[in-house]
Amino acid sequence: MSSFKILLTAISAIVLFLYGLEGFSQEIQRVGGAAFSNLLRRLTESRWRGVMLGAVATAIVQSSSAITSLTVALVDAGTMSFQSSLGVLLGANIGTRRQRGSSRSS
Repeated sequence: MSSFKILLTAISAIVLFLYGLEGFSQEIQRVGGAAFSNLLRRLTESRWRGVMLGAVATAIVQSSSAITSLTVALVDAGTMSFQSSLGVLLGANIGTRRQRGSSRSS
């Protein structure tokens, strides 16, 4: 495959990903509403709870990239504050590290 096709494929994939993330963010704004925002605020009211939420969500989903994308979409939609997202993102990275570490010992 030529370099041009690889570059075009990579750019297309990034554009589609960003388009999907923007659509997801708009749907969260439309459907989520205040109830979902209040739930997230309670779950991430302290940084430690946010870290735990991120670690548990990553362990369940088994993808820190998915949790990171979801968190970015929630912040973009205004459903989650940026400050709360930092704990969740850190927890997502911790969840990934724990998962990798536990699979090596098995």
